[in-house]
Amino acid sequence: MNFLFHHRVSALKTYTYYAETSGLGRVELKMLAKAITSLGLKVEDGEYDFNDVVTILQTIGLNPMPTKIKSIYRGMHIPAEKQLTFGEISHLWARFLTERKHEETMIRLAFEYFDKDDSGYITSDEFVAAMSELGDPLTENEVATFLKHFDVDSDGKIQYSEFLKAIQSQEERVHSILGVESQDLEEMLSSQSKP
Repeated sequence: MNFLFHHRVSALKTYTYYAETSGLGRVELKMLAKAITSLGLKVEDGEYDFNDVVTILQTIGLNPMPTKIKSIYRGMHIPAEKQLTFGEISHLWARFLTERKHEETMIRLAFEYFDKDDSGYITSDEFVAAMSELGDPLTENEVATFLKHFDVDSDGKIQYSEFLKAIQSQEERVHSILGVESQDLEEMLSSQSKP
């Protein structure tokens, strides 16, 4: 019984430390530990390769794209071949959540740009008008293709939830078609914004 008490105190100290340093709460850290053990991996003194990290993040309910995780690795200056610890995974998860919120904010702003009348949805006319404003007038075929991919329920209106889902699902596909890694894309965009 004494061993069990000391084990729980040790776990509580570990969760407290990572909650303070990663920004995750104790509940998230317990979820992370449970996900790791459910995969038959050790939490304490465990080291996890890239594939383990992807599986662990999927187990806690995220659906990370490998290119997105590699981008976060680079942002944290972690070589892709490095074995991560529980603490490093907690920091990676916190970073993933932060970047996801930032991306969703950017997608929300894009949606609001296209939703000219603030109705909460984008019509094909609004989409055509916004693209013309951006200097990229579209053909009828291009508009039809856009609606096919974004208007999931085919009601002629693109709700924010449809827009968000379509953008997020297309990101990985576009990157693979273009043969562009996220880091290359970020560098390209930042160089274009410089005068």
